[in-house]
Amino acid sequence: MESLSLPANLRISLKTLTSSPKSPIPFLLPRVGARNHAVPFLRAQATAALLRRSEHDVIVVGAGIIGLSIARQLLLGSDLSVAVVDAGVPCSGATGAGQGYIWMAHKTPSSETWELALRSKQLWEELVESLKRRGLDPLRVLGWKKTVLLRVWAWLLLLSDVVYMILEWGMALNRLWGRWSGDKHDFERSLLIGRTMKELAILKERVELLSLAGLPAEFLSSSSLIYREPELYVGKEGAAAFFPDDCQLDAFQTVCFIEKVACKKFQIFV
Repeated sequence: MESLSLPANLRISLKTLTSSPKSPIPFLLPRVGARNHAVPFLRAQATAALLRRSEHDVIVVGAGIIGLSIARQLLLGSDLSVAVVDAGVPCSGATGAGQGYIWMAHKTPSSETWELALRSKQLWEELVESLKRRGLDPLRVLGWKKTVLLRVWAWLLLLSDVVYMILEWGMALNRLWGRWSGDKHDFERSLLIGRTMKELAILKERVELLSLAGLPAEFLSSSSLIYREPELYVGKEGAAAFFPDDCQLDAFQTVCFIEKVACKKFQIFV
């Protein structure tokens, strides 16, 4: 069993956590992301017990998505006690600064990290399915989005342009309804854009490479892209690569979920 003695620079006072809304500490304020939704406050413990010497079986350094996921797995799969140590608050480093993409478009088959990336994506998808089985909405819990909608359109567009027009009007009405009702259940649309001949050659090569590896991938010409994204214009010579299985989550929502699930079993020292 490791013994944890808190350094002075890792201690946080009760006064700090109860500061007014004008406090310069970021995690005390509502965060409004790119999708204009408020992210719940992140929890950080500050009790007299944390300012004293503490002992735990496992100490995880870093309260980002990786550190908290490791702590969660240890707690769910063993009887070990876990402490997560971070110089800041949860999700204040690379996790909070990232876009939350869980994608394979930038990976290279047969590379050293390929199998690891596939396994990582699979684990996230398994977590999403477990939430659905429990009657929870992954979008609301994790901010989870997957680009399934456009893949369905691809097959329907082969039938007739009339079907597409009906779908386009339907989606427009759906967006208006969502704005009126406050429903935020939209879908991310992940595309890699190319404008020059060199960039298009790279996109075509990547689509072929990932397709051979068994991943859904599609090269969209300029005209095809206009059908999919009428408001996105890349010029007559432009094109895009579309990867329908790529996903995205909200890092702040996900960290809050992981903390909430295991909050009774581990402590976070900031």
